[in-house]
Amino acid sequence: MKRGWMVGAGMVIWGLVLLSAAGGEVWGAEPLTYLDLIGRLTDMEHLAVLPAEGEKCQQWSSYDRASRYDETTGGYINWSANGDGNGIIRKEGNVQVFAEIEGPGVIWRTWSALAKDGHVKVYLDGASEPAIDLPFIGWFNRRNAPFVHESLVHMTAQGQNNYVPIPFQKSCRITGEGDWGAYYHFTYTTYPKGTKLPTFSMKLGEAETAALAKAAEMLANCGQDPAGRRQGQQTIRGGMQVGPGQMVTVAEIAGTRAITGMWVSMELPEDEEQARDVLRELTLSIYWDGQERPSVWSPLGDFFGTAAGANRYKSLPLGVTEDGFYCYWYMPFKDGAVVKVGNDGDVARRVRFRITHAPLTRPTETLGRFHAKWHRDAFLPADEARRAIDWTMLKTQGRGRFCGVMLHVWNPRGGWWGEGDEKFFVDGEKFPSTFGTGSEDYFGYAWCNPQLFENCYHNQTISMGNRGHVSVNRWHITDNVPFQRSFEAAIEKYYPNSRPTLYAAIPYWYQAAGQADAYEAAPVTQRKGYWEPIVVKTVKGALEGEKLKVLSRTGGGTTAQDMTNFGEDWSGQAHLWWTQGKVGDKLELAVPVGKTAAYRLKMNLTKAVDYGIVQLYLDGRKLGEPVDLYNNGVVPTGEMDFGVVELTEGEHTLTVEIVGANEKAIKAYMFGLDYLLLREVSDAFYLPEDPKYSIIESARDSVRFAISTLMPRKGHLFCKSSFVDCEGNVMGWHDFGNLEGPGWAANAVGGAHEMFEFGRYVGDEQICAKATAVLDHVLTEGFIDWETGFITGYRETTTDTFCLNYQHKNNWFCAGSMAKIAYQLLLFGDVLDETRRAKAYEAAIKNAKWIDDNLEMAPNGWFPRRSERSGKAYPKNAYGDNDILFEGSADGLFIIQLWVGLTQRGLGEYRDKIREKADVFMKAGGIFGSINHDTYDRHENVAYSVAFRVLRQAGKLLKDEAMERFAYEKCLAGLDRFKMNEDRNGVATRGLLYMEDSWDTSYMWENAEAALAYLEGYSDTGDERYRLWGLTILRAAAKHHHGDMGFLTEGVDWNNHVGQEHHFGGALYGDIKYTEPLLNNIHIVEPTLLAVK
Repeated sequence: MKRGWMVGAGMVIWGLVLLSAAGGEVWGAEPLTYLDLIGRLTDMEHLAVLPAEGEKCQQWSSYDRASRYDETTGGYINWSANGDGNGIIRKEGNVQVFAEIEGPGVIWRTWSALAKDGHVKVYLDGASEPAIDLPFIGWFNRRNAPFVHESLVHMTAQGQNNYVPIPFQKSCRITGEGDWGAYYHFTYTTYPKGTKLPTFSMKLGEAETAALAKAAEMLANCGQDPAGRRQGQQTIRGGMQVGPGQMVTVAEIAGTRAITGMWVSMELPEDEEQARDVLRELTLSIYWDGQERPSVWSPLGDFFGTAAGANRYKSLPLGVTEDGFYCYWYMPFKDGAVVKVGNDGDVARRVRFRITHAPLTRPTETLGRFHAKWHRDAFLPADEARRAIDWTMLKTQGRGRFCGVMLHVWNPRGGWWGEGDEKFFVDGEKFPSTFGTGSEDYFGYAWCNPQLFENCYHNQTISMGNRGHVSVNRWHITDNVPFQRSFEAAIEKYYPNSRPTLYAAIPYWYQAAGQADAYEAAPVTQRKGYWEPIVVKTVKGALEGEKLKVLSRTGGGTTAQDMTNFGEDWSGQAHLWWTQGKVGDKLELAVPVGKTAAYRLKMNLTKAVDYGIVQLYLDGRKLGEPVDLYNNGVVPTGEMDFGVVELTEGEHTLTVEIVGANEKAIKAYMFGLDYLLLREVSDAFYLPEDPKYSIIESARDSVRFAISTLMPRKGHLFCKSSFVDCEGNVMGWHDFGNLEGPGWAANAVGGAHEMFEFGRYVGDEQICAKATAVLDHVLTEGFIDWETGFITGYRETTTDTFCLNYQHKNNWFCAGSMAKIAYQLLLFGDVLDETRRAKAYEAAIKNAKWIDDNLEMAPNGWFPRRSERSGKAYPKNAYGDNDILFEGSADGLFIIQLWVGLTQRGLGEYRDKIREKADVFMKAGGIFGSINHDTYDRHENVAYSVAFRVLRQAGKLLKDEAMERFAYEKCLAGLDRFKMNEDRNGVATRGLLYMEDSWDTSYMWENAEAALAYLEGYSDTGDERYRLWGLTILRAAAKHHHGDMGFLTEGVDWNNHVGQEHHFGGALYGDIKYTEPLLNNIHIVEPTLLAVK
């Protein structure tokens, strides 16, 4: 099966432009009104107008002022300095000065990563009162006119953007006061003297307000030609077969005209990797005015602003839709144009084009020629300091305008690739007039966020969670950068190609006719085949050498060394590297031990031609004989066994002493430690009861905190937020923050049921009443479609609107998690009065029927992880990339659980369906991929717990011993891999289970589910181990309450996965300072009540 593609194009002319006889654009013969400036927001044709002398685009930002150019020596100092959050011009008392600009000019773009409530003020044209005086967050929250239109003012992947033009005639001064936040960009154009511009006011006139709204609406609906049909416009249509090695002419246009739009469609292979290759094998070349070398050359796919592959998005100049690719760059020419497509692949491809062209509306001598050139690592800086960090996006000589860039990053090892700042050098500048604060900041987002987004001027079209392909673009439509003699755009690149982290880019710019650029076409061998995935392997449980604390050393220095270039046999692809030592020197490392026990000690070291002979000690005791680390080549020793050692809880000392070197060795006496591994000799997954704080008291505190978050609504109660801190404050910055309802993260039905059961247990009718009030809210508020049975998971509390998923969107939902709500209604209904029971049962019955009637299965016969509202399978992940767990998530187990529950109660007959899907699950060897909607691991601990509980129930119902045996031997036993038998990094993790290998934080609802599984296993078998393991988990969880209100953390981040800014007290490792009141906070109640029974 193949995908079909088609595409679109166009341009708009807004504002007043006057031309001199010499062909330069004249500013000042007539004033530029605010309406003219609004017009520039969508005017693609103006970009082609060659800039007048004196027209400049520059940027004030918070970049690290330690970076500087020394005019005396001609050297670049601290050129990679990275403290980019708070750079300013100077302080005047308590006022921070951000920008000082001499007019006439316009601020076109304002950006921040962390705008707060402190005021940022703009003083224009010498006025003593600011034209803008707002909390910095007020620039971006769309609550202050005219900063109210989402296409112009928006947050994308945590980046705050404002594209409303702010003109001034004489001067502009921008200051910050109070806690305004961190990080800023103010991108502005200044014009030649004599240009007349208005002074900006927040109170726009009626005409300006209407024009801004019209432009914003146009920008919100990209993909259409903003210019409409032009006078004299003509269209070329055609399709051609391009054979291997061929270059085919698509269009030849005679005379003086401009290409105003281009659409491309073609059939691509269904296989995503093959499609990526095809779009790099095909090339686009465009020639102006009879030139021999093209001004436009690019792989066909990349030209349209995204790579690798056809990643759908819409922006003003470029986009990819379900119909194909479109381009609206305005491309004028004087003596004809030729468009060609080449094929460097092995298979013939059919490509369909539609090209529109129209007469010029300006004299040809005033217009530049459009250029776009794809490259990898072309024209890197010659200066050594710059070459070490700056990666060239564009370097050209001549006169023109820089209009944007698409950057493709291949980052297979993950990690944050985009720490580097953009730097624009105009007309021979030694220090750039645009100096940014980070790659993602330049592209309009922030904080390394992998969330896909699309906007008129900037887009992230693929990210793969920053591990794999990343593609971002930025279009300088209003904030284009004029140059008269030369232009260089660079962006800092921290990760080296050898890692590998590899960049490819296609810049877009205009340049005067007859001025050729220096870029050559890249061979197909450079364009494809370089993105081979790299999996970074780690040894589970190992203490990575490069992460051990150095206590002391008598000589030399230590650092973490990336071992990627030497193979894949080092855990984490790195080791601790000790260099410049000499015989007799000692290195002491801290070895943290979580509990008193006997351990088998193992280590993996590094051998090489310049490594020494070392004697190892633990707490002063020799570990065997000296180890000779000489080898003619860099290799690991392999895991070395140093026997059993008895260690007490706390910090121990590993000592490395250099005692010599092999006679063949280069006498550099180096040492490398990959990892140290302590394996406890016996099972240690056990905690005793705390006599001062029982698991019942722990459950009581969780219930108390949950109740504190309830609020009245229409005679019922609801939880004010799915994500709060220990004082119950709503964390509105988080996806979960402004959500409530029965969905996965909010868990209103499940949480209310546990609250109700606890109230029954302690005999507190008020608790029970509050719990039923929450249930009544769910039953009556509109979450349940009583006609069809469909259950919507969330209500957005700030807008009072419903949504299907935690991202506040309606593009997907998880059917298994919906079925879980229905099953929770069955459980709650069992203990309710007759009226409520009937409603709860009715909802569960109808929900199961909706699933039967509508849910499309995955190709392997299992339930899809995500589905559209219609029931059609949705193969993407939450960020829009292909989901590796599309047919491999354990979320579908909840549907089987619902069927079992209905059949057990005589409310339906699902035995055949239960057996069918259970067979699919077991024949696959178990499907244990992430149930959590925002993680992506094929082995998640809660998947094993849920699988055990569901198959145990199903096996009993079906009287299927093999199914029950599978539940115990494959599912319950599978939890062993996640057990933490010790406290890690000084955090109370002993007795808890970590979530999954790729996200090893320990979350409370998953631990509660594991406790349920073990306790249910005990109730079946009487196996004392299961009871103790279940109790151990609950006792371990009880250690993680905080504050006076009973708050139980959502998770224990012993490995700093979520970031220390989200930990209590800013600790490097520790409890997360937020929770989900009716999920992570309260789910310990159900296993606790089962335990005390």
